[in-house]
Amino acid sequence: MTVRHPFERLLSAYRDKFFRNDDSLRETNKANKFYDIYGKEIIAKYRDPAKSQQDPEYEFAPTFVEFVDYLLDTDALEYNEHWLPYYLQCLPCHLNYTMVAKTETLTFDSEQIILELNQRGLNIHNNRTKLLANLHKSSVNLPSKLYFEELDKERVKALYDKYEIDFKMFDYSIEPYLTYAANTLGVGNKIKSFN
Repeated sequence: MTVRHPFERLLSAYRDKFFRNDDSLRETNKANKFYDIYGKEIIAKYRDPAKSQQDPEYEFAPTFVEFVDYLLDTDALEYNEHWLPYYLQCLPCHLNYTMVAKTETLTFDSEQIILELNQRGLNIHNNRTKLLANLHKSSVNLPSKLYFEELDKERVKALYDKYEIDFKMFDYSIEPYLTYAANTLGVGNKIKSFN
């Protein structure tokens, strides 16, 4: 089983599902689908018409703050699979996993898994480790600080509460995300760019 920091996973799902990663028809269809299913409702419920977004980037996508507000007001059992907590999705408490890899330490974890499998008689080469690490490299380089600066500490704490079991089960911390957050409500909500 491979896991990821709950907030990184959430941010990745937000960025991947509500925004096009390129100009392909597939990406356009994906963003349109998530707008139709989730975005339209989130924007209608959480966007202040008096402070309507001037940024065209958010015309058909919720801001990260709006998305988090939606998550906080929604029962986790109703979440899409991309932001559903692990403990509700794959039932790690009900399966006997012998190893859990983390995307943040994937190279090391992969080496350990290969070592274990080789000790069990499988002949797996370490060049696969580098391939796995490269596949997940982007997942560790997200600009979380930029997005979490848009939230206030109360939202971050409430979001932590929604994913608390995942945090504890896989030994993740709310820091540094709580440190990134603003001390007051209603701070900005215009981050999307991540270059």
